[in-house]
Amino acid sequence: GAVSLLMREAETVEEAIHFYTTHLALHADGTLIQLDQRFQSPLIVTELQARTREESFQATQFCLVGITMQIRWLIGEAFQPDLVSFSFAKPQRMPTVERFFKCPVQFRQLISGLVLNRSVLQRRPVTSAPFLRKLARQQLEPLIKRSPGGFSTRVERLLRTLLDDGNYDSQSVADYFQIDRRTLSRRLANDGETFSGILQRIRMEVACRALAGSDSPLSMIADETGFESLSTFSRWFQQSFGCTASRWRACNAAGDA
Repeated sequence: GAVSLLMREAETVEEAIHFYTTHLALHADGTLIQLDQRFQSPLIVTELQARTREESFQATQFCLVGITMQIRWLIGEAFQPDLVSFSFAKPQRMPTVERFFKCPVQFRQLISGLVLNRSVLQRRPVTSAPFLRKLARQQLEPLIKRSPGGFSTRVERLLRTLLDDGNYDSQSVADYFQIDRRTLSRRLANDGETFSGILQRIRMEVACRALAGSDSPLSMIADETGFESLSTFSRWFQQSFGCTASRWRACNAAGDA
């Protein structure tokens, strides 16, 4: 589509990925893709939720394949990630996917995504034909102008990042958008959301994904969901799900969750 064509007008792959993730809602509003550069090796993280674990895994697999194809389209077919991780258990057969990525593929991780060499982000994309660029801009600009902006979606994406850093209170989010807390609450209310509701939803998603997709200790999952202690996480989980995290994991492993 038009977004993909305009990715080729970016100065670097990093800029192209940022453009892609920023305008992703024009093509797939239910998909979250983020470029995380807090570590030595950058990560492209993706989150998709489907009706079943099997459908979620399949959708995530297709998404990571699509991102890899996008980067190969930008800089050449020789590109391959350093590592691919899935927050799902390994299926019985995976030869096709491993051959496609041409790199190690790990399962039952905390996140699903691609690990890149940092030098890839500074590569310059191949430029598309001038008439295609003109056509893409003509199609994309009206869509951007009609887009409502999705403030609550932006807050949710920011919170997912801040949750790992520990600074995820409403004041930190308000400071990021350079507004006060009252304005933050009002703008979220306009979208039918509340700060606490978004935070609760994110925590529940992160906890379920981590419990179902890895053997990580509960203390690590407590940290991933933004809790300072395992006891606080355990009380929150019991209140939110009506059972302990250990019980939830056991039921999920047995297919009863």
